[in-house]
Amino acid sequence: MSISERIKIVFKETKTRPVEFANKVNKTSQYVYHLMNSKKGVGISAVELILKHFPQVSARWLILGEGNIFINPKNILKDPIVSYGKDPEASLITNEALNQLKKQIDIKDKQIESLLDILKGK
Repeated sequence: MSISERIKIVFKETKTRPVEFANKVNKTSQYVYHLMNSKKGVGISAVELILKHFPQVSARWLILGEGNIFINPKNILKDPIVSYGKDPEASLITNEALNQLKKQIDIKDKQIESLLDILKGK
């Protein structure tokens, strides 16, 4: 299952219409529909945006498809955007996961740069 498919599931499971989400995060509905239908994946900024506004969603599930969709499946927030911050444990976990992912991305970016330099003969 692709990350775009998981994004669709997030909207379905949180009963959030993509257009409502777009309005709440100051993005166009086309941007949100692109995230939901992208064949090439989505960038880290899109992942951050989704996790920031759906703090109950597991970063590991969203990015890798592993584990449960929700950090605490018994406590799904009714309006995740308005309720953000009411569950400090969930937002702490989300921030921790994001920081770890950013570090991993930085390492991968450096590896890619090194490989590109090798290919260019530097």
